[in-house]
Amino acid sequence: MIKPWRRDPVMAFVPAHWRCPARVTPEWLAAQPLILNDATTRLSRLTAEWFATAGRHPAPRIQLNYNDAIKSLVAAGYGAALLPHEATTPLPDRRIVMRPLRPALWRRLGIAHRAGYVERSTQHVLDVLWDLQLA
Repeated sequence: MIKPWRRDPVMAFVPAHWRCPARVTPEWLAAQPLILNDATTRLSRLTAEWFATAGRHPAPRIQLNYNDAIKSLVAAGYGAALLPHEATTPLPDRRIVMRPLRPALWRRLGIAHRAGYVERSTQHVLDVLWDLQLA
């Protein structure tokens, strides 16, 4: 069984010393050095589709699958990134600015578990996850 859990906005994470628009478009971002998730991830497919809506197909400078490492590289000025902004995470390093996207992009998450009887320990985990949804 899969139940919708939450929806996080994908934001542009940009080095703070760059001049960037208040809302980041695929056209503007495609012209910048990029640090993106590699092609095996759902986020990579989402961002590729976002760029494609504007006829853009940029090649990233760096590809990783660890968002905290990507944020570190953005803070160091290596490029910009498209990452989900989770409400429960702290704001990024002061060397990074986050900008909303135009058009907006969302990462949808769901919770999958076996239908029917749910063990007590599994139910505790599910309860915590449902509480995080509201945070």
